Amino acid sequence: MGHNTEEILTVKNLTKSFGGLDALKDLELSVERGQIVSLIGPNGAGKTTLFNVITGIYEPTEGEIYFRGKPISRKRRRPLWFIPLIVATMVLIPVVAYMFARAGFGWLATTGITLFFVGAVSVLGWVMMPKGSLSPDRVSYLGISRTFQNIRLFNQMSVLENVLMGMYTKTRSGFWDALFNTRGKVKEDRQAIKEAIKILKFVGIKGDYNSEASSLPYGEQRRLEIARALASKPDLILLDEPAAGMNPVETKDLMELIGRIRDSGITVFLIEHDMKVVMGISDKVSVLDYGRKIAEGTPEEVQNDPRVIEAYLGRGGE
Repeated sequence: MGHNTEEILTVKNLTKSFGGLDALKDLELSVERGQIVSLIGPNGAGKTTLFNVITGIYEPTEGEIYFRGKPISRKRRRPLWFIPLIVATMVLIPVVAYMFARAGFGWLATTGITLFFVGAVSVLGWVMMPKGSLSPDRVSYLGISRTFQNIRLFNQMSVLENVLMGMYTKTRSGFWDALFNTRGKVKEDRQAIKEAIKILKFVGIKGDYNSEASSLPYGEQRRLEIARALASKPDLILLDEPAAGMNPVETKDLMELIGRIRDSGITVFLIEHDMKVVMGISDKVSVLDYGRKIAEGTPEEVQNDPRVIEAYLGRGGE
């Protein structure tokens, strides 16, 4: 088990509302670097909503999320250096327009002033409008990857190609490299294939990597989705019910894989309904009920908490 107390992910006063209904309410929790942290709770507790806010799919209604100490989901103001430039130009334009009018080009001056003021108002509005959460691809680039409740693979693509797709946020080659198939692009592609094969072996997928992803058994499709998430070289991986639909043997192998992911230096934050998995691999467990955190602690502490027994363990889970 991990013992590093440095927070890699911090959620502060997070609220996410849909049409007046709070899916998350004043939520505060943290994920420590190098640990496996599980998130449990009954159906509708807000677990997947939290993952969606963290990864930029949803914007928070209130609150902030920090990754490695930097905000990724709070409202941010755009740079205001545009404002002095616009003000100075607004002073200068009438002077220039007056000179055009004196020279007999009044129509040109009128048109120019009109277009300028329309543009100035638009730019000022853009500057003053707060920026929202980071986009999912930007969140991935920063070092957070995820899987989903329902397996989301490119079924008509090969097993290898699915993993390669997970590397796109970290590739250096640009449009022209791809267009002309430059030497650097060829070299990067070869290295990417080597890395992808290495990841596939790490997660335990064997066989023909050129076969379609849809041809894999269910358990290996789950592993392939994890492999694709690992391909972006994340510092933090979010696993949304990775054991769902697995038989006991597949579940045991999955638990070992999650442990190896943690041991490789990647922090794991997972949602899981299988309590054997949660209690068997977690360093810490957080419990949600109706969008609020009601308990947090070691697996043993949470398992014996009366609030958890009532809210989750006592009436069935997700």
